Order: sequence, then structure tokens, then C-alpha cells
Amino acid sequence: MRPQDTFDAIVRGHRALRKFVQKALSDIETEALHSDLRELRGMLPVHFDFEERAGGFLERIRTGIPAGEAEVDLLRAEHDAFRVDIEEIIADLGGDQAELRGRIRDFATRLRDHEQKERTWGSQITLWR
Repeated sequence: MRPQDTFDAIVRGHRALRKFVQKALSDIETEALHSDLRELRGMLPVHFDFEERAGGFLERIRTGIPAGEAEVDLLRAEHDAFRVDIEEIIADLGGDQAELRGRIRDFATRLRDHEQKERTWGSQITLWR
């Protein structure tokens, strides 16, 4: 896969995750929300593994921008936190639905901020061209 194709795939993946999280937030029925969250749990590792694979997106950030190693460590830590958070949210599906939706909104905001960092750092890499 060409480097630019990799970056484009990351951006498409971000778009799909954002759209899916927004769908989950808009679900009125509790069972649909629960189903969406379980599906999101399966989507996140696939996306994160694609970014983290050897020679992939995060490796290009690590070697392509100043302080890249620290930035990649931060992104990987955020990936780990998202994995834990989605598991905790799913474990609490039977709890208060208003609180659950608040946690999902917080998750969505943090995911959007995370994606923005990746796009910003990724766009700085001259190796994509």
C-alpha cells in the first residue's frame, strides 16, 4: 500500500468511527444502543491495529516529525485507554442510561480529539508524498 493510501485509509477509518459513535448516541432504543456499542468494540481494535502495525502510520509519525516518539507513545496510550473505556461502558450497559449516554459523549469527544492529533501529525509527514 502506498504511503498516501495508508493515510487516506486512516482518515476514512476515522470518519467511519465518528459516524458510528454518532449513530450510537442517536439511538433512542436501549437495545440498539447496546448493539452499536458491542459492534464499536469490534471496530476499534481493527482500526488501532492498522495504525500501529510495523512500518505503518504511527511508525511514520515516530520517524517523520520532531518529538515523534513521544507523540506515538501518547497515541498508543490513548488507544489503550479507548479499549479499556469501551469495555467498561459495555460492562455498565444495565446501569443508568442517562449516565451511560454521558460517558459515550465523553468517549466521542476524546475520540474526535485523538483523531485530530493523528490527522495533524500525519499531515506533517513529508513521507506521504
